Amino acid sequence: MFENEEGNHCCDGDILGRALKNLDGLLQMPYGCGEQNMALLAPNIYILEYLRNTQQLTPAIREKATNFLTSGYQRQLNYKDKDGAYSTFGAGPGNTWLTAFVLRSFSKAQSFIYIDPANIEASQAYILHPVSQTRSLITYASSLQGGVSDEVTLSAYITAAFLEMNMYIDGPVNASLSCLKKSISDLSNTYTTALLAYVFTLAGDMETCDHLLKHLDTVVLQEGGFLHWSQIATETSASLSVEISSYVLLAKLSASPTVEDLGYASRIVRWLTSQQNYYGGFSSTQVQPRQG
Repeated sequence: MFENEEGNHCCDGDILGRALKNLDGLLQMPYGCGEQNMALLAPNIYILEYLRNTQQLTPAIREKATNFLTSGYQRQLNYKDKDGAYSTFGAGPGNTWLTAFVLRSFSKAQSFIYIDPANIEASQAYILHPVSQTRSLITYASSLQGGVSDEVTLSAYITAAFLEMNMYIDGPVNASLSCLKKSISDLSNTYTTALLAYVFTLAGDMETCDHLLKHLDTVVLQEGGFLHWSQIATETSASLSVEISSYVLLAKLSASPTVEDLGYASRIVRWLTSQQNYYGGFSSTQVQPRQG
């Protein structure tokens, strides 16, 4: 529940309301190649986290979702290389974005199922290997998904993952934050700007976050009482707009939101709910890959 600009409570922006009524449509058995498997595995984790945190997790739902997680976890290991990286089809060079996505997801899944710590440690080592005090977390190209399309964006994505996991706050992450801060002179990429706003919120650097959010205010798209962002004015990818707008929402709410922030956030939530499908989910930014 949020408050609108006048301070009144508003419940029409309930992102999870429809989803909770259709859990059978959102809880899915992961399958397919390395990317598709993770795209299906991750929602199970977030649904479990939400239900646990709101004390709505029943034994039946826990059993069903954890069975899916265990199956998806075991399947994902088929796409893991000996160096800790993951690839889409289990062959060829490791996909850095996918490896970070797996690391992020497995770290969260640990509270529900057994994840071998060695798998998490190997992926951490793979990602952190090229780090030095003068370079960002990632300094090489990778096959990327969603809006993650360049070195700065990939570094921001991985930095967010490490900050969420409370890992390596000193050293590599601080070095990456320093490099990312130097990149904010160019805010032409709306996706990157939104992601960076979330990163610096997680890092507690509210001055930099506020600077980024002020820029995002200048490119926001307003439709009635709704607010959202697109990569370009003629953006046709609803899934990418959902991802960008969600990062702005997270940046607004991850610190200590004011009443004004909550009112602003409620307008983003109302737009996000308008993009939901029948089951309460959203179209994915994942490329639908061939089944592996």
